[in-house]
Amino acid sequence: ARALAEKEAHEAVTAQAALEKEQAEAVAATFAEQKIAEAAAALEAQRKAEMDATAARTLAEKEAAEEAAAQATLEKEGAEAAAALAAQKTAEEEAALAAVVAATADEGERAEA
Repeated sequence: ARALAEKEAHEAVTAQAALEKEQAEAVAATFAEQKIAEAAAALEAQRKAEMDATAARTLAEKEAAEEAAAQATLEKEGAEAAAALAAQKTAEEEAALAAVVAATADEGERAEA
């Protein structure tokens, strides 16, 4: 009877050890799942940050292109204004020259008369 009791006690201890081992493995598995979930969340956050950075870079490039286009428009308008001023100056010079020619012709006609 004593041997049977010792055998049952040994089996109970073995069963308890097996149960504790299974519990420890379950805790380890839960911990591993938690760490995997945390790593996945970190990867997702990194992916979102990269997407945000790409969007910001795209926006900055678009704004730079728009600024360059605006600058080119200003430069074109400035060149057109300079050309218009040059044309006006030329017209004024031609008008002054025509006035001198007309005045000279008038003096010549008066002198002949």
